[in-house]
Amino acid sequence: MKKQYKFNKWEYDITKNQGEGLKGYGYNLKIYKNNKLDYSPSIGFPDETQAYYYFETYMIENQFNIELD
Repeated sequence: MKKQYKFNKWEYDITKNQGEGLKGYGYNLKIYKNNKLDYSPSIGFPDETQAYYYFETYMIENQFNIELD
């Protein structure tokens, strides 16, 4: 289920992988801007918190052109 972020038109969707064993490990993230899929990293996150942190970092870097390294 897509969740709207408080800022501008950013949304994110964190879903649990389905399956058994390694196929069911982790979470996927999809990032939307203005109701269009903007980015979907090809990595699996071990928990929802890390996926959310990745979303926030991506949103800040792309909204304000700030590199957070």
